[in-house]
Amino acid sequence: MGDIGTAGKSQDPTQLSAACSTLDADVTSAEALPAIPDPATAQHFSAALVDYGNGASDCTAGNDQMDPSLLQRAISEFDQGGTEISAATIAIKSLG
Repeated sequence: MGDIGTAGKSQDPTQLSAACSTLDADVTSAEALPAIPDPATAQHFSAALVDYGNGASDCTAGNDQMDPSLLQRAISEFDQGGTEISAATIAIKSLG
């Protein structure tokens, strides 16, 4: 996620494309991991992966098409993914 922010701030479309592609690959890798046994944590983690995957797709499309509305949607999806990761962290901590 940091690479996407750095690329966006520097307005480097090549760097942004690479960062979005890396995130998309990371999401695919995470989806292949074994299931999380705690249902609450699993739900939040799964939702985060959906948000990050959608964000990566919108990031790539927005960058390729030079479409600010897609890039803004990607930012919103990344923010929602972060919220879900925070909720998963809270669920893990509540396990004791």
